[in-house]
Amino acid sequence: PVGGLLRTARATLRVPVRLAIDNDFFCKLGRCEALSMFLECMGVSASDSYVLDALPHQLRAPAEGKKAPRLRRAHEAHADGLYTLSQTFRKIDGTNLDPRNLDTFNAIPGIDPGEAILFAFAVENHDVVIATGDKRALRELATIPLANEALKNRIVCVESALRHLSEKHGVPQFREHGKTIGGCDNAIK
Repeated sequence: PVGGLLRTARATLRVPVRLAIDNDFFCKLGRCEALSMFLECMGVSASDSYVLDALPHQLRAPAEGKKAPRLRRAHEAHADGLYTLSQTFRKIDGTNLDPRNLDTFNAIPGIDPGEAILFAFAVENHDVVIATGDKRALRELATIPLANEALKNRIVCVESALRHLSEKHGVPQFREHGKTIGGCDNAIK
């Protein structure tokens, strides 16, 4: 659970925790207005948390006559609000990361380039906890020796976050949140 992760992360890291949030996690919790509750639960603010530099671009309205990016289409009804929210977060683009760490994660077929940036960022910044919605990447991450030790107790998945928030704020409230997320996540439906 997230509460246990927070206690473990703070005890293990002995410093304030920062979050690195992947696009799926951001959009799923953001579209049901649970992202701010999650940040509060973790004891961080948006200004102390990171999203991928590409996120706002993927949520921005397209120019006239252009096709909307995939992420915007997936969250169409919520995209403008998510775009605005994404502007309050710090950005990671991977340019300041050790290329060896990026190469390690990019070499794994089930880990996309954005996840590779987040994982490399967390390996290089021991106070960072990753919030992700990508279960395939997590399965692949388990095959990387570098990640097993470096990221131990430093990853939160969407389901764990929602479970903790529903325990903290009540199941009826999160049943409605789950319906909103269920529109884009079959596992949560």
